[in-house]
Amino acid sequence: MKCTHDSIEFDSLSEAMVYCWLREAPVTFVHQSQFPLTEKVTHLVAKEGKKKPVERTLLQASHYTADFVVYSEEAINGLVAADAGIFLPSFMSTYCYVIDVKGFRAPVSQVAKFSLTQKFMYHIHRIYVNKVVPELFFSTNGWPKRLPKECYMVDGKTLKQPWRRAYEANQTRTG
Repeated sequence: MKCTHDSIEFDSLSEAMVYCWLREAPVTFVHQSQFPLTEKVTHLVAKEGKKKPVERTLLQASHYTADFVVYSEEAINGLVAADAGIFLPSFMSTYCYVIDVKGFRAPVSQVAKFSLTQKFMYHIHRIYVNKVVPELFFSTNGWPKRLPKECYMVDGKTLKQPWRRAYEANQTRTG
C-alpha cells in the first residue's frame, strides 16, 4: 500500500517507517538511487528492398532502484556495508549501506525477484543489498521516536501492522 509523507510517495508503509528512522539517525541517505544492471542489446535485421540492415532492440536496458543508500560514520547493527570505494568518494563516509525495505509478509514472487536482484547487484557492482524488515530492524536499532499517523493509523484509531505492540511499548518507554 503506497503512502505519502513529507511530500514523498513511498511504495509501502514499511518504507515510510524506515525513512522516519533514517531522518532521526545520525546518517546521510538518498532515497530511490538507481544502479545499472544490463545495457540495451540490439541486433541488425536485413530488410527486403533496403541496402542497409535496420537496428532492432533485442533486450531493453535494466536497472535496480534501491529504496535507500545510507552513508554513516558508525556501523549499523544487522547491515552489511558496501565497499564504499566502488561508487563513493572515501572522504564522504566510513560506511555505505544499500537498503531494500520488505514487509514482514512479502509475496513469494517479490522475494524471488529480490533474491535475483541482490545476486546481480553483488556480481556486477560488488554491492550487497540489505533486505530490511522494519519490525526486525527496529528491534535491533531502536524504533523511530515519531511515526506520522498515515504510516500506522486506520481511521486515526489503531495501528495497521502486527508490530503495533512493540511500537506502543517503545512510545511508553520514551515518553
